[in-house]
Amino acid sequence: MVISTERTKDLVVQCAGQQLSDFPVDLPLATRQLIISNNRIGDLPALQLNYLSDLVYLDCSNNSLTEISESTFGNLRKLAYLDLSFNTLTQIEDRTFGPLASLVMLRMTDNPGLSEIHPDAFAENAALQVLDSPRGNLE
Repeated sequence: MVISTERTKDLVVQCAGQQLSDFPVDLPLATRQLIISNNRIGDLPALQLNYLSDLVYLDCSNNSLTEISESTFGNLRKLAYLDLSFNTLTQIEDRTFGPLASLVMLRMTDNPGLSEIHPDAFAENAALQVLDSPRGNLE
């Protein structure tokens, strides 16, 4: 895990490509950017993730995520960028992204098992400007 502070004074935690199978523990509470791409993480634990209430950027691409729920992102109201591409998500339920009031960009491409996105999955995401649509067998 690499922790750095860039010129903008944003706390960035870089855990990409570390062959992690679990979500990293003991992350600084002031983390603003978390990059956990290119690992084998299968679950985003809501309890740990929601302590990161200042998070604005979360890259979870290229992992083994199979499901997410509304509670996964319950306290991430500042999150603007979320990348869930190249995972194994199977469905997106109603209100999954509801708590993400500041979400501007959501990437979900290349989730081959994604077969269902609830019609109201993005109903509360008024700030959403870019949605990279998934490639899969959507109903």
